[in-house]
Amino acid sequence: MKENARVIGPALRQANDIVGVLNRNKKAIQDTVVGLRGYATAFGDAASTGPWFDAYIQNLTDPATLAPILSGILP
Repeated sequence: MKENARVIGPALRQANDIVGVLNRNKKAIQDTVVGLRGYATAFGDAASTGPWFDAYIQNLTDPATLAPILSGILP
């Protein structure tokens, strides 16, 4: 039991930290999901009509865009 607690303990603490980040950002996550609804519907319609479809999300890899997302995850 002690060995399991030693191994599982850090993983559970990390999972708890992630849940904390998600809870703190709940409103932003909900707003994002609602905002993506139209895009997801259009994307699904377009992608289902043929064998190939490319999507581009502008500035997705821009460090300024990713910083708020990663700030709650990275140490």
